[in-house]
Amino acid sequence: MAQIGPARPKVNTEVTQPSPARASRRRPRKQAGVAGETRGSVRDPGRAVIELDHGVTVYPPQDDEDPWRAVFTENGQRRYRQAATEAKLAAELAKVTERLQAGAPGMERPGANLIAWYLSPDRHPASKPWSRKHADTQRRLCERFVAPVIGEISCQDIKVAHMQRIVNAAPPTARARGCAGACRPWSRRVSPAGTWLTRG
Repeated sequence: MAQIGPARPKVNTEVTQPSPARASRRRPRKQAGVAGETRGSVRDPGRAVIELDHGVTVYPPQDDEDPWRAVFTENGQRRYRQAATEAKLAAELAKVTERLQAGAPGMERPGANLIAWYLSPDRHPASKPWSRKHADTQRRLCERFVAPVIGEISCQDIKVAHMQRIVNAAPPTARARGCAGACRPWSRRVSPAGTWLTRG
């Protein structure tokens, strides 16, 4: 009786890598650009400008060496942005649009200002102030764990990951009673401090 040998494993004979010719036909990833309504400039109707939402006006370069420029009004002041390319300007305007949409110019303020607002006794109702012990504890927790992480970055750039770093660095008791409670309202993406960021 003939013996049956061990089954040979199947070898994948299909081509899994695209050929160089096929790979070269792949379209490059499209960079983010400025998208809006194109119109003529008020001062120079022959020059095209791009109107974006929230009153942002973009001026494409007239010459190859000129930068892309944008003008907008924030907190009652006329402000400007410029970049060497359309993609870079679009990236800068993403933050501008976020602030204008939220009506929160305070998002550009540093995290140190946010910490000061959180510790300020003026934000509490007169009938429910913090006790001296609790206020001192919160101040020490913020100085030791919160300020090193978010003190020097803008409020708009504070992410949940920053808050998690603060909580992870704090001791278990402080993490449960202090930092976790203090950081929870700050972990919102658009408005980390609620109404504080809407003030001028």
